[in-house]
Amino acid sequence: MRDDDLSRRLARYRDGGDERPADLVRALLDGERAADALEVATRAQRHAPGDPELGVLTARAQDACGDTLTAEATLMRVARTHADRVDALYWLGKLLLRRRDNQRALQVLERARRLDPRDASVQALLEKARAKGREPATAPAEEPPKRARSSRDRAALAADARAEKTRRAREREAKEAEQRAVEEAERRAREAEQRAVEEAERRAREEAEQRAVEEAERRAREEAERRAREEAEAAVKDAERRAEEAERRAREAEAAAERRAREAALAAAEEAERRAREEAEAARAHEAARAEREAAERAAAEEAERRARAEAEEAARADREAFDTEREASRRAERRARAEAEEAAREAERRARA
Repeated sequence: MRDDDLSRRLARYRDGGDERPADLVRALLDGERAADALEVATRAQRHAPGDPELGVLTARAQDACGDTLTAEATLMRVARTHADRVDALYWLGKLLLRRRDNQRALQVLERARRLDPRDASVQALLEKARAKGREPATAPAEEPPKRARSSRDRAALAADARAEKTRRAREREAKEAEQRAVEEAERRAREAEQRAVEEAERRAREEAEQRAVEEAERRAREEAERRAREEAEAAVKDAERRAEEAERRAREAEAAAERRAREAALAAAEEAERRAREEAEAARAHEAARAEREAAERAAAEEAERRARAEAEEAARADREAFDTEREASRRAERRARAEAEEAAREAERRARA
């Protein structure tokens, strides 16, 4: 990846963009930008202190920056807390091989191979470590023949022995110093991790407190708004109640006035109706007398008409009865003639057969 692309990705991550930290650290390491990679890895570990992938990438960045002991301590911590991380064991074995600690490298890489026997990179590094372990050691000094040694030879041997003893003491001191350095690096890493955890906890507490304060303020605002709404609604309801009461009283007054007006109008109407009834009764009496006369005349005419209709109906009924009697006699004669004809036909047929 080009350097300007890496710079844009780094700037986006610093500005809080959606760049994934682990991918960015790998790209920076591939681009030989170890300091930037270490910055991103350290910053990411503040948010995820126990992430093993970030731990391995942090160790690689530390190693690339030249801090080998801290990188070793970081990888050892990841390997201890996440025993199944093959990548942590691979990079730890690679670092130990570079430091010529072949025995520890073999142990670490054997453990990685047991976890993932198909990992080609682990297998290749393990073969390299085994090859280094098979290299012949420096040949020991040839023993002098068993003969009497001169004082000069004895002094040289004593000097060699002292030099060998001094060399071994120095190697032992160097190993102890290296062990102390590793322990110090682990301690510093633990302290840094502890500080990161405490910082994260502090920030979490502060954020929680801030959220609690904001939540309390929000609830207070909501409570105040609720009370204000309730008071406003109560005031509106009270105003509406008073308006309804005033409207009810106005309706009652209007109804009373209308009732009084109706009563007055009803009294006047009753008086007018009474007078009209009296006049109507007088007119009806006169009309009744006239109607009685007309009724008597109509009754006499109707009686005469009824008698005439009755007589006509009686004559018509007599005519119908005579017609019905004659028609019935005709039908009987016709039936009798048909019966006689049928009887004669049957008799003729019997005779024809006989």
